[in-house]
Amino acid sequence: MTSTCPPADALSALIDDALPPDARDTLLAHSAACPHCAAQLADLRALHDAFQDLPPMAVGVDLGA
Repeated sequence: MTSTCPPADALSALIDDALPPDARDTLLAHSAACPHCAAQLADLRALHDAFQDLPPMAVGVDLGA
């Protein structure tokens, strides 16, 4: 990790596709050159995919009220 590494929440936003294109491109370029961030990004992608694979669950209560 270097002083130019992005915070974990920025990498998480990248995984969630919640960044504007220029920020996304910057983070992807950094991660391609930074082994620490590349590993962190891979871990976040694996976690995201694992959550996507979980079956839906009924809450059992109305959370809208």
